[in-house]
Order: sequence, then structure tokens, then C-alpha cells
Amino acid sequence: MTDIEEVLLQASEKDKGAINKLIGMLDAYQTKALPAAIQKMIAENLGLIFDDVENNAQDEAMELLALKLADAGFESMLLRDTLAAVSRRVYSSYPDPAGLIRIFGIFDQSTSIKDIRRRWQAFALLVEKSVIWNGSYGLGTVTEIDPFSDLIYIKFKRTQHFSLLQAVSTMAVAHPDSTVAKIFMKKEKAFNPRMTVKDIRTLVREEFVPAPQDHARLIEALLVPNWMHERNFKEWLGAATKKKKAVESTKAKHRSWHEARSLEELKIALQGVKTIDDSLTTGLQRIYYRDAMKPLATSNLVKTLATLWTICGDRPWLVELIKGLPEDMPAWASEEDYLKSVTSLPATMLPAWFQISYVARGGEWLLEMVTGLPLRYFAVVEKILPTTDRTVDDLFTLVLRKLKKGKASADATVWLWRQQREDAEATFANPNVIFRVLARTVRGDFLKAYRELYKLLIDDQDFQRALMNGGTDKGIHTLVKLVKNSTVLQRGEQQSLLVKIVRIFPDAQSIVEDRKKVVARRAIPKSTSIRSFEARRQELTKIINEKIPKNSAAIAHARSYGDLRENAEFKAAKDEQRLLMARRGELERGLKEIMATDFSDVQVFDTVIPGCTVELELETGDREIYYVLGLWDSNPEMRILSYETPLGKSLIGKHENDAFQMPQNVAATIKAIQPLPEAIKDWVSATSD
Repeated sequence: MTDIEEVLLQASEKDKGAINKLIGMLDAYQTKALPAAIQKMIAENLGLIFDDVENNAQDEAMELLALKLADAGFESMLLRDTLAAVSRRVYSSYPDPAGLIRIFGIFDQSTSIKDIRRRWQAFALLVEKSVIWNGSYGLGTVTEIDPFSDLIYIKFKRTQHFSLLQAVSTMAVAHPDSTVAKIFMKKEKAFNPRMTVKDIRTLVREEFVPAPQDHARLIEALLVPNWMHERNFKEWLGAATKKKKAVESTKAKHRSWHEARSLEELKIALQGVKTIDDSLTTGLQRIYYRDAMKPLATSNLVKTLATLWTICGDRPWLVELIKGLPEDMPAWASEEDYLKSVTSLPATMLPAWFQISYVARGGEWLLEMVTGLPLRYFAVVEKILPTTDRTVDDLFTLVLRKLKKGKASADATVWLWRQQREDAEATFANPNVIFRVLARTVRGDFLKAYRELYKLLIDDQDFQRALMNGGTDKGIHTLVKLVKNSTVLQRGEQQSLLVKIVRIFPDAQSIVEDRKKVVARRAIPKSTSIRSFEARRQELTKIINEKIPKNSAAIAHARSYGDLRENAEFKAAKDEQRLLMARRGELERGLKEIMATDFSDVQVFDTVIPGCTVELELETGDREIYYVLGLWDSNPEMRILSYETPLGKSLIGKHENDAFQMPQNVAATIKAIQPLPEAIKDWVSATSD
């Protein structure tokens, strides 16, 4: 791993040798998945490697690296920007480079980066006489490509026209010089009668981009009637299929578990097996070590190992086999992978799989993985821990440490609470950790424990007492503050919980009703109206999809004039590029950090906060009304102002009848603080004028 880190660091410094090493590594893993740890390291360094988009696009090594990373499925906005820049350079003669980028789907987040590469490769093969496979029309050849209208004309039985987007996203393309193209065009000796179905399928898979799914129909269109009659074709195809099925059937029928040649066969052969002869297990190691790193084999690997352990237990040959499995194999390469392997098993196999995990990765690793599992699996692990070098106390300590750091799941937190041990009292006396757990988004198997933890907070008096440290002033103050400012609880639940706190500790009523004190200390969240948020989002979209491509085209056009030192158009275009990139970064950061709201959940009392109406009386006797809203909200004509404006900053936190100096050194007094009127609420929620 250290070597890979060093390569990535050098690649980020544009070291050619390191870039080539990285390309070589990606090529080496072309037919199998990259280990999860390496994937993570590469993903974390993409921003450093591709920080200079325009220069990257001019460098052949960086271009090749970008394409290889896209082939591997790495997602990054900077990587997409680099592909766009490379596309504009490679296809600079194309009349509409921006249109081509839209065809590839480079800035369309719904198009995966792998699909972008498939479209790119298909487009590269699109020339006159290219052979096209269309599921509806069959095989045809390109007769014309009209780049000005982005149309392509293809001759099937009749000539049809399609958009280039349709062609590269829904059809398979083969180069006119490919073997399949020569077969289709009836070139002499293109088809060898000795070719098998497997040979033709291999050609189709390797020479069409992307590889078509419907091999049988495509092969029939290639060979009938030019090379063989339909009846002969069906006999040729059927004979191969029958032969294959007969061989597979015979092998499966007579093959026992020790004769299995794949994990799929082993899974079937182990059904009903009660005993295992240790002398016959020598071939199993080869199967497991061969298939361990194949993601598609993971389910069978997990189930067959669990079955073998259930039958054999910790026999030496099985322990040796398990310990020899790769640590980064897909069954347990990450917490997410391990969760998939556990949830794929029936309950009867779970103890065996946890024992296998312990043997392979050790007790510390097993406990770490368990803390990320749904609650129902904790009980299974508790039962097998006595057979390992770890105990339930070790699991308790680990979960407690994670909860203190705010890293425990709702499932682990509920399990910890059920233990009812004094060791955890101090941690539960800090309700911040519980609210952090509940603030996370969960789904699937994790919802049940999340709802249980939520119910404990709302309804369980023992849990509520624990959160308030048994009723100390500090404990009550902390919980009340969290409840009042919580984004986890609904308003009705906030009020209900506050009432329950007072029922448990009547002296807490004065703390609960101290609204002014709580509001004054409450931090102002970064928020803006839905209207302003949408306006910024649309501006960002326009910059990415229209202005940046147009600017890149202008740079390319200006560069064609030569002598960049005296090229005013080039300098102007580069200046505009810097402004566009700066604005893009500003918008992306803002949209990520600032929340859109309609201010409907704002409770207005006697303090100026975002989402309220303020009536002022000036020293001249005049009265003015302002509507205080979010960061990007401003409309002087409607008296709407952001809380970040000078006047907004002067108003925030003030109370009714407070006197203050306005930014223009005009004395004023706050006469009234009220909710927003309906007209302003409508303005806030509108997404366009």
C-alpha cells in the first residue's frame, strides 16, 4: 500500500513515470475488480491528480490515465472536466464540440462514467461503412454522418436516420475493417466454415462496442443467408448448444463435492452432504484461491464456506484454507462488503460465517465489523465470542468508545443501552451523542433499530433520565437545549418531549420556558430561500453546460491565430475562463454548504431571526418594515434583506423595544417582530419569476 501511496503522490505532481505506473496497474486489473483499499486511495487522490484540467487535456499520458480511470468506473467532477477537455481537443474538427460533449453525457450525472466511455468508444468507430447493430432493425452500415445536425444515416433494408446520441447510446458499432464487418459485407474468405459458435461469439463480443447482449440474433444476421441457409444455421447453432448442455449435464450429474470445478458446482454438490472425507479436500483450495477475488463468485464462496464449516468445524485443512484467503477479497474487503456477505446468508449459517471471519481476520477485526451490522446480528456474535479470544466485554468496550466519539450506529447504541451496565452511564449522560446518532440517514435493515432508539428518546423515562444524568441542572439544561434546537424531532415531538421532561423533573419547567435565553444562544444555520437556492443552481448548470464549453471553443479558436503573446482574443478568453472557474467553484461550495428552506418551520417570538418580519420606528418618527431572510436573499423593492447585510447583522438577536443604530447612523427602535406574510412566503418558495 505504501508503494501505491507514493505512486499516487508522484502522479499528483505530474511525474511521467508514476503516471505510467498507475496506467499499468489499471491495465493489470482490467479483467478483475481493483481491491477496495486501492480503489479508495485512488478516489481520494483524483482531485490532486486532475487539478489542472486544461493542461491535463494536452498531455497524452494524463489523457490515457483519464480514459483508463473512466474505464474502471472512477467518478469525479474533475475527471469528467478532463474528459470534456480531451474530447474538445481530440474532436476539434467536429463543428459542435459542446454538442458532442452532450452526446457523450459527460456533464449528465445520470450517465455513469463507464457509459460515457462506451459512447466515446462507439463514436470513435463511427465512420462511413461502419457496421451497426440495432435491436429493432438488425445489421446495417453507416452511409452518412451529418455533424451539423447531429444526425447519422444507416442503411438497413431501408435507410433510416437517427440522432448521434441514439446511435452511441443504444446501438453497437464495429469498424469497417473488423472481421465481423467483412463477414457482413460478404468479403471473400471472411467466414471460415470451420468457425464454431464460440468463435463467432468471441468476435462479436470483442469487435462490437458495446458488446451486444443478443448474440444469437446478431450471429444469424451475419451468416444468413450470405454464408449458410437458415435451416443449416439453426442446426449449426442448435448442435453446439445441445452439445454444451449435454456435457454440462453429464458433468453435473456425476460430479461429487470433491470433483467440483467451480464454487457454483460445489454449492450444488454439498447439498445433503453430512460428512467430509479430509483426504478428498486437496482440490478445494485451488477453487477458492482462484475465485476468491471474483465479485460474481462471492455469494457462492460465502455459502459454501459456511456449509463446510457447519459440517466440519475447525478441522486443520479448513482452517488453513480460510487463513490463506486474500484479506481484500470482495466478501470482506470493507464494512459494506462484509454486510452484504452476512445478509446473504440464512440464519442457520450465520454462526459458521462469524467463526470463519474470526479465523480469517482475527477477533479485533470481527468486532469492528459487527459494530456496523444490524442489531439482530449482535445476539449471534455474543454466542460465538466465548469460542474466540474476544468476549462480550470487548464488544461492549468497542461500542462504548465509538459512541463517545459519535461514530456508533443506532443498532450498536440500542444494543449498548440494553446491556444496562454502569460503565455506560456517563456516556448516555451526554445526550449530544444520541442526537448525533439520530441525525444520520439510515435505510433498509438499519431502520428498525433507528426507530427503536427514536422511541426510547420520545417515550422511555429511564432513557430520558439517563440522558439528563439523573436530573442534574446541567443534564436538564443540555437535553432541553438539544430538544429545542433539534432538526431530528418534529415540532410536535419537541413539545411533547419537553412536557415529559417537566413531568419527570417538575423543577425543569423554568428551564423549558426560558425561550429568550435559548433563542439568543442559538447558532444561525446557513440557509437561504428555495427561490435563491434554485437561482444559483440554474446559474451553475448554465456555466457548466453552456458558458464553459463556449469559452473553451473561444480559446481553441483564438489559439488557431497563433502567437499567443500578442493574441488579445486568447487573453480575453483565458480571463473569462478564470472568472468562470472561480464562479463555478463559489457556486458549488455554496450549494453544498447552504440549505434551502421556505422558513415555514420558523417560530417567531420576540427575537429577530431569519424568517421574520421586523417593524422599525426611526428617530424621525417614520416607520419601516423589513423581511429578514437567508444568505442570498435580497430584494430592495420588496424590503427583503439577508441577515448577512449590514442592516441584517444589526437586527439579528435584537428584541422588541430594543434601540440601536442602523448602518447609516440613524437611530431606530424595534416596534414589532412578527411571522412572514403570505406574499413573502410565496416569493420565498417560487423557483422562478
